[in-house]
Amino acid sequence: SAATFWAQKKKGITNGTPAAKTPAVQNTPAPKAATENASSLVLTRKSDAGTNGASSPANGLSVVSKATGRSWADDFDDDDDQTLNSPLSAKMAPRIHELEAQVEAKDERIEELKQSLGLEGHRVKDLETAIEDKDRRIAELETDAEKKREMMAKLDEALSQASDRGEEMDQLVKQMEATFNEQTARIQELEMQLETANDTAARRPEPTAPEAKQVEETASEAIHANEEITQEETLKSEVVDTASKASETTAIAQDGKSKASTPAFRDISEPVFATPETVKAAPPVPPAPKLKMGIDMSKYGKKPATVTKDVKSGACKPIRTGTSAARKSDVMPTINPLKDMRSMSREQRQPFANGGDVDIMVGTTAITVPKYMYMQVSANANNFFTKNPTATKIQFPAGSMDITSVQHIARWMIDHTYCGRVFSINLHNDERKNLQVMRASRMLGLRNMYVAHFTRGMCDRLREKMPSPELMALIEELSVDNDPVFDCLANNLATQRFKNNLPHPQAFEAFLAKHPKLAAAIAKIEDKLRINRTRRSSKSR
Repeated sequence: SAATFWAQKKKGITNGTPAAKTPAVQNTPAPKAATENASSLVLTRKSDAGTNGASSPANGLSVVSKATGRSWADDFDDDDDQTLNSPLSAKMAPRIHELEAQVEAKDERIEELKQSLGLEGHRVKDLETAIEDKDRRIAELETDAEKKREMMAKLDEALSQASDRGEEMDQLVKQMEATFNEQTARIQELEMQLETANDTAARRPEPTAPEAKQVEETASEAIHANEEITQEETLKSEVVDTASKASETTAIAQDGKSKASTPAFRDISEPVFATPETVKAAPPVPPAPKLKMGIDMSKYGKKPATVTKDVKSGACKPIRTGTSAARKSDVMPTINPLKDMRSMSREQRQPFANGGDVDIMVGTTAITVPKYMYMQVSANANNFFTKNPTATKIQFPAGSMDITSVQHIARWMIDHTYCGRVFSINLHNDERKNLQVMRASRMLGLRNMYVAHFTRGMCDRLREKMPSPELMALIEELSVDNDPVFDCLANNLATQRFKNNLPHPQAFEAFLAKHPKLAAAIAKIEDKLRINRTRRSSKSR
């Protein structure tokens, strides 16, 4: 029991092995009387002869009862132990019971923890199973995500291809627009040629009276001669026919057989009546008309841009003699800058000469043009004179335009107020003059459709081959803001430089160092190309 356990512990501490062979006396309760204690107990050595062979404790001493002569070293009961009945044992008993209760509580707690541990083990197994399910689900999701990434890559590739096709379609649309513009220009050219031919035919002089009389006399003489020749030939043919019929009848009557008819007999000894005097005198037969297809296929082929030669200002003949002021009236035209003036008839264009004239001031130089015509071909002029109806001039800085080019455009506007045919602004054989005309047209605010033939031709030249440094410098010098020719040059050079296709890159870099405007435009376009390439590469991944 617990009491025995603590008694043994106490006894072990008290009966330890001594350092010397000094007898140790076991602690016992105080005796009741000194005489009684002395007479009943005696301490003896283990090796003394007076012992009866009883074993001694570990300290070499044994307790022997004097009355009985018996050893109590090993023969005692826990209940009779004097130590347990000591005051110290009685004092520790509550603590011992308390500790025993704690031990029992801890044993119960251990059992509870064992049960809880068993439950936790089951919970761990459940969690392990759930983790396995989660791992399997994660693997499935990763597989699904991988498939979706592959699908996204395919979609990005398809999107990139669609974007490339969209760019190709844009290029195709631009080509179709260019072809349409060429066809329109060709149609207008053919219409002008047709109108010129009609004007030429209308201006052809009629035959005079003596010439007509001579022709009539010659024709009447020829008719009379032909009638006489016809009558003589008719009589001869009748005689020959009668003779041939008579001979045939005789032959049939004699032979009784039918014969095939033969050509009529002709006496070649008779004179020939077809002489130069008797031949009918008539005007020559006009040539047969040439057959033409319903569609002129030549209009649909792409032709190289041609440079129109200089046309003198007096090439267009007015509809009547007199000055421009004599042809003016009070009719107010309908001004719509979005409509091409060249698509109107002459009667529709005539009212644009009405009203007053305005001066285009380049510095201190004035160029006079019809106000309504200027408002029709220029949106800027229409806005300016609409806001300022009493204005008689529009001012431009000195040196902003070439005076000759402005006069050339003004002459073109004036011609269209009375000309029977329409035409675009005529170009020159000199590139500088052409670029000056284009700069003046854009400074004056003319719509691009009136100079589209020059823009298209110049852009085609820039795309076909590398332009010369002189031409590039000239385009940069004479360009304006949002100039399509300058933009075309910058785009072409930036693309070639980005793809490393320039024929002489070092010389080109030296050229750009001297032309900062063109260099800045090319650098801006190259940045856009790099961004587009980065986006495509990221999408392909």
